[in-house]
Amino acid sequence: MLECVICANHPHLPDAECSRDCRSRDADLGIICTVCAQRIRDDLDTLVDAWAATENPAFPGGSSGDGRAKSSPLPGGTDWMDWRQGADLFGVLTTWVRDWCDIYALAGPKRGDLTSVTGWLRAHLDHAANSHPAITDFADEIRRLAQRGRRLAGEVPDRGQRVPCPTDDCGRTLRVRVVELEAVVRCKSCGIERSSAQILVIAGHSEAWVPGETAAMVAEVSLATIKRWAQGGHIEREHGQYWLPSVREYKAKRGAA
Repeated sequence: MLECVICANHPHLPDAECSRDCRSRDADLGIICTVCAQRIRDDLDTLVDAWAATENPAFPGGSSGDGRAKSSPLPGGTDWMDWRQGADLFGVLTTWVRDWCDIYALAGPKRGDLTSVTGWLRAHLDHAANSHPAITDFADEIRRLAQRGRRLAGEVPDRGQRVPCPTDDCGRTLRVRVVELEAVVRCKSCGIERSSAQILVIAGHSEAWVPGETAAMVAEVSLATIKRWAQGGHIEREHGQYWLPSVREYKAKRGAA
């Protein structure tokens, strides 16, 4: 299997071994790896969070001693104004949308707001991950914008993936990250503590639409296999999400064969 083109091009630190986060991985999504694909999705989500967080020029604000709202200096000064004008942000995103539409004969997003545009890029990332010759440029530009957004908004909390708490009858939704499988997640409602990997696997026993990475983890197969199952009509896929009951059912059928 080929190396991920993003990992392989990541610069190593001088006079030091590359960290685990930078280590090259197999390209299990075409020409990039699952981890790099998830980072791109995370960065796209960060853009939406940062845009919302920087809407008010007085953030983070607070209150004065007499209870009145207290304004803070513009964080980033003119950089904040440039950011909110959106020329760089929307210019980069719409350029990639047009590029993908031309290459893959796709219809663009129905609306031009940030949530719609980033959602469209997330939904069609599999196309670019499979073969786009400039996928590293796309990843670098999205990462640059996300870092700028984080700086201007303050650290934006990582959204992660929503999954139900594994405790029966708890009902709370937890956020876990596919790229941090060993991280411990604690439910604030019932108090249960599990690793992200455990929660994702347990979530596979619920009825939900999930990303391909989660479906692959539940079925204990590669993401390429999940895609092949979907292409063959064996499992249900819609808008890049996979119906877990169909994944479990087909996995069981193959095991019984």
